[in-house]
Amino acid sequence: MAKFQTARQYLPRPQSLADHSALYTKTLAGEPYALPDFMQQICYSREVCQPQDLAMSLSQLQDPFTLKGMHAAIARLEQAYQQQQSILIVGDFDADGATSTALMLQGLAVLGFSHVDYCVPDRFIYGYGLSTEIVTSIADDAAKPDLIITVDNGIASVEGVNLAKQLGIDVLITDHHLVGKTLPDAVAIINPNQPDCQFQYKHLAGVGVAFHLLMAIRMRWRQSGLFDADSLVEPNLAQFLYLVALGTVADVVKIDGYNQVLVQQGLIRMRNNVINEGLRALIRLCNIDQRYLSSTDIAFKLAPRINAAGRLDDMRHGIELLRCADADTATQLAAELDHTNQRRKQIEKTMRAEADAELEQITAVTAEQLPRCLCLYQENWHQGVVGLIASRLKSQYYRPVIAFAPVYDADQQLISLKGSGRSIEGIHLRDMLDQLATQRPSLINKFGGHAMAAGLSIQPEDFAEFSQQFDRMLSAFDQSLFTEQCFYDAKLAPEDLTLEHALTLEQLLPWGQGLPEPLFYGEFEVLSISILSAQHIKASVRLEQQSFELMDFFADLEFWQQLDSSATKVAAVYYRMAVNRFRGAQRLQLIVEDILPLALGNIQ
Repeated sequence: MAKFQTARQYLPRPQSLADHSALYTKTLAGEPYALPDFMQQICYSREVCQPQDLAMSLSQLQDPFTLKGMHAAIARLEQAYQQQQSILIVGDFDADGATSTALMLQGLAVLGFSHVDYCVPDRFIYGYGLSTEIVTSIADDAAKPDLIITVDNGIASVEGVNLAKQLGIDVLITDHHLVGKTLPDAVAIINPNQPDCQFQYKHLAGVGVAFHLLMAIRMRWRQSGLFDADSLVEPNLAQFLYLVALGTVADVVKIDGYNQVLVQQGLIRMRNNVINEGLRALIRLCNIDQRYLSSTDIAFKLAPRINAAGRLDDMRHGIELLRCADADTATQLAAELDHTNQRRKQIEKTMRAEADAELEQITAVTAEQLPRCLCLYQENWHQGVVGLIASRLKSQYYRPVIAFAPVYDADQQLISLKGSGRSIEGIHLRDMLDQLATQRPSLINKFGGHAMAAGLSIQPEDFAEFSQQFDRMLSAFDQSLFTEQCFYDAKLAPEDLTLEHALTLEQLLPWGQGLPEPLFYGEFEVLSISILSAQHIKASVRLEQQSFELMDFFADLEFWQQLDSSATKVAAVYYRMAVNRFRGAQRLQLIVEDILPLALGNIQ
């Protein structure tokens, strides 16, 4: 395939013209700091409009009992506590599932529960969620629990919950995934996305839902006088907010106003070292300056290493790291996760090359000529990595991508294909799968997920038909959806490009999904360039007589060579302000998001 350039349109982010309050933050020294005008607009455009919005206080958290099912859940947990029943936490094999599991284990312990254990189903044996296979395994164990609590899964486990009930095991579900047509017959379901749930904020991650369950237990214990009666120390659950922040950012849920509070409060505790030894060791291994730790550090350094355990190996390694209290053990666990992540990178690199080779068979060079959905499959692909391939290709081609891997039985016979999909704005992936499953009931074995990400299973012989039918459904969408719209916040003057401003932006808000990190536009003259590690560019650039350092990671070297040999040496750059920290020194650095010939830059 000829090199395909994603259809991308850059637009200035709409400015908020309403009369908002002036916003202040604090310097790292704790002094009040009035935000400059361009930062005020950045906040306003993200609906952070009042001083209390920027404060993100824990007082803004909602009553957990507004979550549907919470009263029934607490009643069952009271019974488990009073009767000293055994509880098994059933987690998931991603970072949200790992943080949810670690949170529930430690939270229940400080609330007085003494018979709590956990398991994470092996994705290659039991698949996702509370399947009938994992329930059978749990029931056959000598330590059969009285109560199962699912975290970050369970809402689709209708058959698994029914079997557990038949075997005398109650199930309490905590989840955040979108619900299907039938809900499991659990003793309680805590999920803000279930029908008739009055909880206002629908974007909690699984770990956020689990945190609210712990909040509700503490409220009930406090109201009933149980802390005094049983000589329990009432715990400060805020000590676990670092887990909530980690899982929320890692799961790429929308950082709405409510999640902003949870994530920012968790980041504050990470920066102030209110974390366990395991996470401390992982931060150290990633060479992160803990004093300035950001949501970007979570997304691109911490979460991938934790996720790698569930993708390739056993998520128990990630969970044990997140509850580890011994420094030596923590260092060892962090090193193991890092090694697993290096393996994941190599597997992903091989799979990406195979995907690119497959896409070379498509002769399209424009968005209109490409299929609306890219469905890919190779018989040697890894189940734990197909989601990453789908995500990378979705970003490159800006259209839904579903990548499939084979599933084998114990005799190494191919029995199904497991797919992981990623979508774009305006195309709700889970709803599309639901629609296709309704139209063609035999085509999809099972599915679940969100608007932007979903998983599914199909029969190997149905791959071609599934690909054709899914692409057919997407043909009903307007072509404009497949042009990526990117918004930049401002065209900054040289006096705005300062280390002080970069430091402020870094800490101002917990940037993430739905709360995009500020993007700026500038027309820079290139003074000199250096090629680093054969794939990155460091350039000295000039804007109105002031010089700045520009970094372009995984750069298009051919573009830079052409620019360097051109007469004008001026480029249109979309960039982010960042702080480069090296050997105790800090300096401003501009990070390239996209770079274009000036004629193709800021066209409005």
